[in-house]
Amino acid sequence: MTALKELTPFAEKGDTDAQVLLGLMYSRGNGTSKDYAAALKWYQAAAERGSSEARTLLGSMYMSGLGVAKDTSQALKLWKIAANQGNPGAQVTLGLAYRNLRDVPHDFVQSYMWFELAARGGDSLAARQRDDLRRSMKPEEIAKAESLAREWKPTGGTKPAPGK
Repeated sequence: MTALKELTPFAEKGDTDAQVLLGLMYSRGNGTSKDYAAALKWYQAAAERGSSEARTLLGSMYMSGLGVAKDTSQALKLWKIAANQGNPGAQVTLGLAYRNLRDVPHDFVQSYMWFELAARGGDSLAARQRDDLRRSMKPEEIAKAESLAREWKPTGGTKPAPGK
């Protein structure tokens, strides 16, 4: 309870790190009871201030339908913004979504590109996923994905979260 009491004033003043931490506490029930509506509130506040971590977590709430109606399109929008900000967690999540999710069109080129970008940032899961995916791709698809990864540039991420 102490962390919750100490973080709340900072979050209320717009500290995105505190907002994300409160969102995590509420979504997981750490130091408080689970409260997806409260988690959503704090993630949205931090996302509106440009936090890629909040956008990634908010996207996961939309994908799972936790505290909001399940909305795959909104989840993908949030993950793409965060991934384009350079967030490796969002990049891996997008890679997995394009490779595995039933309600997302499978796109191995996009999947590989996002895994490659996260792997370049040192994410070992992304590197393993990329290498595994490579075995299912044609050489020209790999070449296209690697070209897209080379050309990719991070964005500032100052746009408000989609839907806001």
